[in-house]
Amino acid sequence: MEDTDLAGNFKEENAEMIQLMLSRLQTLRHDNESSPNKLAFKHLNSIAEDTSDDTGKVASEKMETNDSVDNKKTNNDLIKARTRRLSIDEIADCFGVDNECSNSSWAEASTYVIGSHYIWPLTPVMQQRFILQYLTPLGEYQELLGVTLENDILSILFHYLNIEKTKDVRLTLEGLKYLASLLCHKKFASEFVERGGVQCLLNVPRPSVAATGVAMCIYYLAYNTDAMERICLLPSPVFSDLISYGLWLLECSHESGRCHATIFFMLSFNFRAVLDLFDEKDGLRKLFNTITTLDILNLEDQGMLLNDDELFANYQTVKHTCLALKRYFEAHLALRVDSLKRASTRFSQETAQIDSIPPYKPLTLSPETTLENLNLLLEQSSRRKWNPICELQRLQGIHLLLQVVALSCEWKKYSARGELVKAAMDILGVASVTATGHQELCKQVDLPENSTTVGVK
Repeated sequence: MEDTDLAGNFKEENAEMIQLMLSRLQTLRHDNESSPNKLAFKHLNSIAEDTSDDTGKVASEKMETNDSVDNKKTNNDLIKARTRRLSIDEIADCFGVDNECSNSSWAEASTYVIGSHYIWPLTPVMQQRFILQYLTPLGEYQELLGVTLENDILSILFHYLNIEKTKDVRLTLEGLKYLASLLCHKKFASEFVERGGVQCLLNVPRPSVAATGVAMCIYYLAYNTDAMERICLLPSPVFSDLISYGLWLLECSHESGRCHATIFFMLSFNFRAVLDLFDEKDGLRKLFNTITTLDILNLEDQGMLLNDDELFANYQTVKHTCLALKRYFEAHLALRVDSLKRASTRFSQETAQIDSIPPYKPLTLSPETTLENLNLLLEQSSRRKWNPICELQRLQGIHLLLQVVALSCEWKKYSARGELVKAAMDILGVASVTATGHQELCKQVDLPENSTTVGVK
């Protein structure tokens, strides 16, 4: 269903189909809201139904395959679930779940974590998923946006962001994918934030497959400066939860979720509000950890056991992390220079006072501006400790970045290694303006014994 050619080659037909599909979604979602959630204990109902016709036969089969008394007790407990809800202790006994660490059985939680997927018989949930898959590639077309907005698409999407209403996490994921395709439009993204869309995103459970859809949405929001300014002005608890969600995605989510979360931070570091909370929540360590355990940076085998797809994924992770770190240190550099400029004007009567940049306004981080900031900081020759570089040193980040520069010479199959190396060198350039960075750059760098790289020791 997610065919971009279908979206691009039949625009007139799609404009008519969107009306029909959105109307169909409205009908299906109302029906879905009124139906009880039977997925949570579907496995228990199926067991009970199988035993209702011939209980003795099932019991004998169970005894043949499971001779132990414990297994027989488990089967009986499962059958009881048809008439009543299991308690926490009973769930722990039946499924081997530690009741001190879990509030529900995995069978119940799986609906909210991984969901289900079956095409036949075609259920209302699957019908909605197929419709959303059809609509997703159409979302990015500007000429089709008007038709979408006329049908109050935000109200429809807010429904699909609420897993308590969809009752299936994969249906929520499809809704998030469609939302992400629409967020590339500035007007839509701004309206989404104004109507409380960020709060709805944060209600998507984690861990779950739908969390990767949240990563896609915040990734597209970060591209929109107007939307990010509105996000930075959200109530502090909401904004703090957004940064925490992004950091969780860096550490715990699927590979695609980590990728989108990394780029989200890369694009939003030029907002001081994001930067401050990122530091407050130990974000640099979490971002840096995305590359510290990669196989291609293991000096013993350097990812020799990985296939081509896995190698490419490792290369991309290194590139995205280096680009995010580069933006992080450039933003801190801009703030430090801004602070020095304002401090110097306090003692000068000839120059007007320089106002600080509001936290919700983006910093200017062009290559020219960064070079000017570096030169100004070198002229100041300040010996005071700079926390971002001190934290990078504590994480042994300068050492690892030098290893990345050296090892990337062997990554012949990766076409973007030039961009990767430049990002790593830019980070080291910012670190070199401090005494701490000087000391780290003078240390020896560990490289593989068979390495042919020159210029790094």
